[in-house]
Amino acid sequence: MPEKVDLKPSTPAPLVSRPLKTGASFTIVLPRTRAVYRHWDKELYLPGEEAELVLEGEGMGEEAVELTVERAGLSDDDWKPVATVKAKGSGDKASGKFRFPEEEPRGTLVKAEWKRSSATPGDRLGLRVESKGYEGGKLEIVIERQRAGGSWQAWSRLTGAIEQGKYEGIFVVPPGEGEEEGLAGEIVDLYFESEPKEESAAWMVATSEKLEGTQLQFVLERVDLDGAWEEIGSAVSTVKDGLARNSAQVPAAPPVPAGEDPVRLASSVRSGQEEIVVSIDPGWLEGKEFEVKMERRALDGSDWEDEGPVRDSR
Repeated sequence: MPEKVDLKPSTPAPLVSRPLKTGASFTIVLPRTRAVYRHWDKELYLPGEEAELVLEGEGMGEEAVELTVERAGLSDDDWKPVATVKAKGSGDKASGKFRFPEEEPRGTLVKAEWKRSSATPGDRLGLRVESKGYEGGKLEIVIERQRAGGSWQAWSRLTGAIEQGKYEGIFVVPPGEGEEEGLAGEIVDLYFESEPKEESAAWMVATSEKLEGTQLQFVLERVDLDGAWEEIGSAVSTVKDGLARNSAQVPAAPPVPAGEDPVRLASSVRSGQEEIVVSIDPGWLEGKEFEVKMERRALDGSDWEDEGPVRDSR
């Protein structure tokens, strides 16, 4: 970003003379302040970096010098003020600090969608946002719900950033208005009768207590190529004698594009207590065991710290 500095010299103090004797010789010494060279402390800065603006000359003294930083426009004569920097003098040099503004990403959001069309309280519901020309842009996603009267109310907020043209996150559905945190009964166990296979029915069984006659919805999910969970089937069954049983068809998995990384994270933006989901392409493993360890390090480039293993949920 080309920058121009406009030097505004301070107003000199008025000169006061004293009475002189007639015919006496004398010398008047005037203070001399002269700007010789102005420059930044380095040639190139990135957006958001702090820079030092330096003015060198003669007789700077201890007074602050006011410098105007301008930004170039479309033509050589089109300069616009950006900020005023007060440079503190010291001897024959004055310097001040200026932080270059961060460039706001420009672009548009082209799609925002849920991974599946239905969810119940406590479910982890995936969402996806796609954009064009908004790489690195920050997002604040407001999730709303419709009240009984038809009006919409803010329910929750998610924050993130666009990476590789998209953002993917997970929203844990909280209890609805007036709902209790838990049901009167509970699901004791949930399992498959046999290992699910592509292009065949996956039979699911739930055992429960105090839920007799209650309808349970089974939702079958699978990790997609981006590491996020997506719904591939669902079924509803009524609890009888403490059991609910139903099946959903498992479609064929989409092929993994050539050159794709077999290890993926469900979300590339993580903050706070957000759960980290790691997916491994089973074809890459060929039946072998694996262990994933999570590490982290500070932005100052210090060593990586082991945060422990990731649970294997195959």
